Amino acid sequence: MAQQLKQAAQPLTGEADAGAVASALAGISITPDADSSYARHSVARDETCVDLERFLLKHGITLPRSRAELLDLAQAVEIRSLQHPYANYGGGLSWPLPLSVSQQLSIGTLLRTHSPGLSGLPLTDQSAGALGYLASAVDLSEDELKAPGKALEKLIQSPRGQALGQAIQQQLKGIATPNSVSDYVLAAINLGLDPESINQPRRNTVAGFDLAQEQHWGKSPASIVNALSNHLRLSGKTTAATAGFGAHLLLARIAPQFLVKDIPANLTYGSQAWASFQLAVAKIEAGTPGVTPQMSYAQIMSIAHTTQAPVDDAIQTAVLIDWAVANGILDKKHDSLYSSDEIERARTDFNQQLQERATASSQLRTPLPELKQIALARLEQLFGKGIPFEEKCIQADYPFRSTRLFQGTYSMLDIAMMERQDMPTWKTTNSRIPIDRLNKQQDINVFNRFRTQFDTVISLQKQGLKTTIKHMIAQLSLADRHNLEHGQIDFFQDRTYTIATGFFSAPTLTSKSPKLLIKAVRDGCTTVYEVDLAKGAISRGKISPGEFRTGNRLHRTEPFNLGGGDRLSRLDATAGSASPPRSFSSARSQDIADAFVEVFDLDNADALKQARGVTTFDEEKASREKVQDFLLNLIPLRSAIVNFKKGDYDEGIIDLGLDLLGFVTAGAATSARVGKVAATALSSTTKALGLAKAVGVGAIEALNPLSGVGDLLMGAGRLARASVKGAAHKIQVLRGTADSYDLLAASQRYKGAATGTLKIADHCGDVLAVQQQGKWYAYDDVAQQAYGSPLDAFTPTNTLMPVSRRVTHRGGQRYEPLDRNWRLVYPSTPPTPSKSKTLPIEDYALATKGKWRWDDFATAAARKEVSQKFENDMVAYYKSVKTADIAARPAIPSIPEPRPSSEVITRALQASNGVIFGENHAEIASFQLLFDHVDLFVQQKVKRVYFEGVADYPSGVRDDGIGWLGDTGKKRDYPSFEELKAKFEKNGIQVLPLEHIYLTQRHAPVTQSKTLDLAEAKERLARFNYYAAQTIKATSGGEKWIALVGRAHTNTQFGVPGMVDLTGSLSIGVFPKRKAGPSVGSTNTVTVPPTQALAPQTPIGDLTIAHQVMPGTP
Repeated sequence: MAQQLKQAAQPLTGEADAGAVASALAGISITPDADSSYARHSVARDETCVDLERFLLKHGITLPRSRAELLDLAQAVEIRSLQHPYANYGGGLSWPLPLSVSQQLSIGTLLRTHSPGLSGLPLTDQSAGALGYLASAVDLSEDELKAPGKALEKLIQSPRGQALGQAIQQQLKGIATPNSVSDYVLAAINLGLDPESINQPRRNTVAGFDLAQEQHWGKSPASIVNALSNHLRLSGKTTAATAGFGAHLLLARIAPQFLVKDIPANLTYGSQAWASFQLAVAKIEAGTPGVTPQMSYAQIMSIAHTTQAPVDDAIQTAVLIDWAVANGILDKKHDSLYSSDEIERARTDFNQQLQERATASSQLRTPLPELKQIALARLEQLFGKGIPFEEKCIQADYPFRSTRLFQGTYSMLDIAMMERQDMPTWKTTNSRIPIDRLNKQQDINVFNRFRTQFDTVISLQKQGLKTTIKHMIAQLSLADRHNLEHGQIDFFQDRTYTIATGFFSAPTLTSKSPKLLIKAVRDGCTTVYEVDLAKGAISRGKISPGEFRTGNRLHRTEPFNLGGGDRLSRLDATAGSASPPRSFSSARSQDIADAFVEVFDLDNADALKQARGVTTFDEEKASREKVQDFLLNLIPLRSAIVNFKKGDYDEGIIDLGLDLLGFVTAGAATSARVGKVAATALSSTTKALGLAKAVGVGAIEALNPLSGVGDLLMGAGRLARASVKGAAHKIQVLRGTADSYDLLAASQRYKGAATGTLKIADHCGDVLAVQQQGKWYAYDDVAQQAYGSPLDAFTPTNTLMPVSRRVTHRGGQRYEPLDRNWRLVYPSTPPTPSKSKTLPIEDYALATKGKWRWDDFATAAARKEVSQKFENDMVAYYKSVKTADIAARPAIPSIPEPRPSSEVITRALQASNGVIFGENHAEIASFQLLFDHVDLFVQQKVKRVYFEGVADYPSGVRDDGIGWLGDTGKKRDYPSFEELKAKFEKNGIQVLPLEHIYLTQRHAPVTQSKTLDLAEAKERLARFNYYAAQTIKATSGGEKWIALVGRAHTNTQFGVPGMVDLTGSLSIGVFPKRKAGPSVGSTNTVTVPPTQALAPQTPIGDLTIAHQVMPGTP
């Protein structure tokens, strides 16, 4: 669907409004997958083709209101499509309420004992675990092992995999679901690879391997993954062939950040950039577990930048601790031993360093001043616009025989850009040049202003370079950081000389390398480091001995003299410390940064002299256009940006780059869109630190000191293992919030649903559960599926049992224009007035007049709020109907004998301002009847016609089901709805909707049945009749009107007042005539009991018409 969303965006401009976006979506159709939940729960017409606007609304997805939002939605859909069906490969260990310790141990016991039906058990090599057990019976190729998802599918779907999953499910008495077998097998594989974590889980440790060990600080993520693979192989938990596969499975659940694609080479573990990356991964994994290993680094940072999803305090705290320990800010100890003061100190240092890096990033991007632009701005200020400032037609007006310093022909721009202040008198033959005013101006020259700005920018960039060097040092391994912090430091630089031709002339210095060589001597060992800004890294190098020649060029590596005094003494060796150095903020790192800036020599005299020469009047040396390029290229910072390869996201992340400070920055094509989202998505602290332009990076806000990190398996991993040895402060078992709608959805598929408390060890937590065969099971409200073993310690607190389904709707009653499987949970307490600033205080249906209101449905929270108000208003409305007299209905015309249909309609409209036509939605008779009598409606001064199954969409009034023959999958024809609508409008009769996209038809499929039981039928009647009656009341304006609805809505049914009762109107039931002859009607004399379900030919209505349909139509 992502491609169709992009297709909808193509014709839109950046200024397209919400209506234009909705119309574009309505113009693109898709075919739902036949096996998808949408197709299973939709009426026939939506199973084969549905437009994007309708599809999104029916899924409760907020429609994008601009082209940028539409592209963001396309990107989000594409990202979600990357998620594997097995999610993060954790199975039962990744359930909202994971397998308990005893259940995990039970799985291990199963593999160590003889089990009937499971060949190959017990395992001869216990360390091989479930992975070894399954892989020994399945042939996995090298290519399959490189695609973990496919390899897992092959293992799980194998006979041995299915048998193992079913055996575990039987042993744990787990509820059977479409995913239960695979979830148990995945759990078994993980537990076989990491049995150590069952009884002694430790954050950052997997399979007994410490991901956060100090040997990994400053190393690439790929090297750490390789180290884990080797550990699994050496410990016997995998073979050499499956080691990488096993590492991938473990990390996908526990630390997916290590598996992200295209991680930049200079992003190292333990750095602040790595910490920010971890938090970005956590944001995305919270909503789509297991998707980040399928994504690139640039994709993740881009998406994390635009999402407003918060990162759990416990995850932020864990990431902060790891960073602080690696950078010498906190000592390493058990997570529970850190005080709130220590955490706050680490957070302050983190944000301070982040701000310094952000400032430096901005400083390095500060553009150098453009002399030409400064000069043009000054000329326009002095002389106004419309003057040919760049036309060369001015000469110096020298006296006879005087020294002629200015001998060329110049423009006013040339003159303004000159360095010299002693200008001659100028002359010209061009009448457009204000020569007199030019000669009188004493302050036209802007070169000094340019130089001041130039010096200011150079100063900023020098400061930015110093911060960059400190950042690069902090990225190094711990051993290298110790060498630079405590060793004896000497600096060297490669220099090139030109050998003179004269015998006694010394070589002339031609160029200096922009790289700095550092020799560090510590504990008798010498290490040389090369600081290369172009590569954005500090790496180990070597110092070339002596000198060598190439032609007349002499190359030497020479000591770089920093002078004497305290500065030089600070570079002597110092006593080492066992604690990691605070490399970013130490005085030694600052001295190294100062040395590099001197080596880089941004403002050397030769460069400035050349700049002055190029920017003066001597145009023979360089054109004015070359000035800008020369100045910009004095500093090779632009070439230090690493652009990521192009993806499939149109105008998405194709121009993101990683700058020298480790920030992902947006290019021109992305910055505008990113900036708009950042205005709302970024925290106040992030904005205050100047990080708005840094994609995917944010400051760490104040943390809840009670959140702890005990319930985390990994710094950026899932909240899990809440039951393990009292480690957690609370049990967090739901990915969503259980409200009445979650209960409602669950109750439709199971014997009952409830929220309640679950006690595990010494802790209690809230759980959403469902009842099946007398037992309670945990319920995943996101997957809408029960899971796991029975909950023995569950105490229900709010229960919803399904209503009786003994009375079922018949095929003759239109069940709904769309799939509307919902049921209202009426409030047990009196309605509470809405506190919303946007919702109307009065009755919602009456106030909105059938119109779609964007802001009321912009978010899920807003939709819930307006739905609750609608329900409250409806309850109050029906209470008032019961206690007050219903509007007086007109006398029903007496037509005892069949009369022409035109006469029946005329007499009804003469007796009442409103006439409601009731139909069977699977029949065309009513459409043909209305189409044939439009002229009559005009004669009777009918001004409006209302339709059930027509709604006001964001794109405008649309057919929402009335244009189809019920649920047959066939469209109405002779006429179609479009033809009928056009004829009404051509004759001055306004076509208005009686449906609301959400309020009369809640689109959240929760049952497999497409028929309505009694309670559902009553609910539909109540919602629609109320909304339709209030819409007609608000819009009819006392003029005549007609309406077309299903016959069940016209008169009172199942105790729900009919529309004629609520509007004080008359009804006409329309039926197809079964015998030859003209269309006729009469007064209905048949009384239908209000509790009786309607059959297709049940007479209902004050009057009835048997319409002779056209041959060949239904």
